[in-house]
Amino acid sequence: MAQMQFNAQLLGISQEHATDPIELTRRIIQKGQLNVLLTGAPRTGKSYSAVHIAEDYLQATEAADPALWAERVLHVQFHQEWRYGDFIQRLTPKLTQGALDFAAEPGLFLRHCQRNADRPSVVIIEELNRANVAAVFGEGFHLIEMGYRGTSLPLPHGGGNIVIPKQLLLIATMNTLDRLTYPLDYALLSRFRTVDFAVSYKQMFDFLVDHSTFTEDDAMEIVAVMRQITELTKYPIGHAHFVDIKDKPDLMDWYMTVLRPSLQLFLTQRQESVVTDQVDPLMATFRS
Repeated sequence: MAQMQFNAQLLGISQEHATDPIELTRRIIQKGQLNVLLTGAPRTGKSYSAVHIAEDYLQATEAADPALWAERVLHVQFHQEWRYGDFIQRLTPKLTQGALDFAAEPGLFLRHCQRNADRPSVVIIEELNRANVAAVFGEGFHLIEMGYRGTSLPLPHGGGNIVIPKQLLLIATMNTLDRLTYPLDYALLSRFRTVDFAVSYKQMFDFLVDHSTFTEDDAMEIVAVMRQITELTKYPIGHAHFVDIKDKPDLMDWYMTVLRPSLQLFLTQRQESVVTDQVDPLMATFRS
């Protein structure tokens, strides 16, 4: 483990976020708020944390009990093509005695709710804002509120009612840098407790020291450059990027194939020279 005292003052950071976002999420859940939205830049630990929070809630792990996990955890990633029929209910054509008929079939979320009506379960939705949430949830958009859990509403295609179980934990994640998304409105945000997963320069430092050949001084220099790049471009560089970076060649490969293209996409055409004129020279100091 990293032994060097992380020097936030050296980086000009007044204070790393004092509240650990995972611990904050756990406290929210313990108080009975079971809709949580984890927001932040890419690679700040949202998806990783969502799984571990689910494990805590169910007191089980995917590796230790895969059968329980499959029954009681629904893990999906939203995108622009998600529809009400995928999530809640759809009509499926079938032939009945030679005649075309339609049968109502439950979507993934409704099936999960029916299967776990009287026991704790978890739904994890990655990239919540990549779909039209109100349209995908339909009646469920109203019923996910804690005050309406256990209340039933009729489904539009028959086949009974929809009920959101009182013990269902709904964890959603949202990439705050993603531009190709549906805007979130107050009606949606009011249904969730939002926890921000900010970039942690201390975790970045720890990853570099614990999982690589870098010295502590090297790690501080890299963290300082990452912070400087963020100040130049306003692009937050997630600390989890540095879990798999082992040495300077790794660092430069990651810069050229991951960070640099991301910066070019993030910056407007008028700002693109920031990368070539200012960021490239900063990173050049790490070339072997």
